[in-house]
Amino acid sequence: MAGLLDLLGSRLDSGAVQQISGRLGTDRNATSTAIQAALPLLVSALARNAGNPDGARQLHDALARDHDGSRLDRLPDPDVDGPEGNAILQHVLGDRRGVAEQGIAKASGLDMAKVGPLLAMLAPVVLGALGKARSERGLGPADLSA
Repeated sequence: MAGLLDLLGSRLDSGAVQQISGRLGTDRNATSTAIQAALPLLVSALARNAGNPDGARQLHDALARDHDGSRLDRLPDPDVDGPEGNAILQHVLGDRRGVAEQGIAKASGLDMAKVGPLLAMLAPVVLGALGKARSERGLGPADLSA
């Protein structure tokens, strides 16, 4: 999953941050800081889930089926991101979601009520970036667990 944060950083540029901030009704700087805290957390959670063969296979199958990377061309897409993002978050964070949201709120100053929707917007984007890397590099399940 090396290089994933760089790809995400390049796609979530100041224009995307401004759009996300506007959608959430939040301060742009706090939103940017929250995104910077959230991305490594989401990537780490995905890596943890892919740390065993079954988890890696499930992630690979989900990427092949639903996340080809085209999502990166539509940032943000709140009409899709909320429901899809919440499902992804349930899978990768489970009962740790509340703790993750609290940590991001504390680190960024973003209101707790806005952190959940932000994570729901970001989760499909992270999977889109990983799906793009999977298809471009021909990554298999074993590569995702590394």
